[in-house]
Amino acid sequence: MRRLIFASLVASTLVLMSMLSVPAVAKPCCGEALKCTIELELDLEPAEGEPDWNGAIGGDIEGIYQLWERWDEMFFTGPENNTTEHYFENFVIQAEDNRIEGIDQGVFNLGNLKFHYTGSVTGAEGDWDYLDGWLLHGQGVVKISETGVTATGTMTLVPP
Repeated sequence: MRRLIFASLVASTLVLMSMLSVPAVAKPCCGEALKCTIELELDLEPAEGEPDWNGAIGGDIEGIYQLWERWDEMFFTGPENNTTEHYFENFVIQAEDNRIEGIDQGVFNLGNLKFHYTGSVTGAEGDWDYLDGWLLHGQGVVKISETGVTATGTMTLVPP
């Protein structure tokens, strides 16, 4: 009788463990960091609203990448109050029915034109819904030319 009870407990435990492990396996990336490249262009005169960044993200996440700086929160530090810009942004990444929304904050060095930022995904839909709550880290460089202002860099999304 004891053997029958023990065998039933072991079988029940195995069934329960397999049921609990299915959601973790079903996620597309199993909690691994996603690495991406970014290419953006500053639109100083958009049809609506304030200037914004538009471009593309590639790599583990691919789509259209848009950023809106929250100009009223921006501030500068350093010699003569203009060496480092501290900025805050809202962003959207979209590809068909997949969408990520989030916020970030960063610093932009006006001397060497390099930037880095951290943020988080505040909403996600479609195949990317599992990214809701993930954190992000990015860095890159801005190029200013007669034809416009562009930025290139990398971004990594990591599980919370």
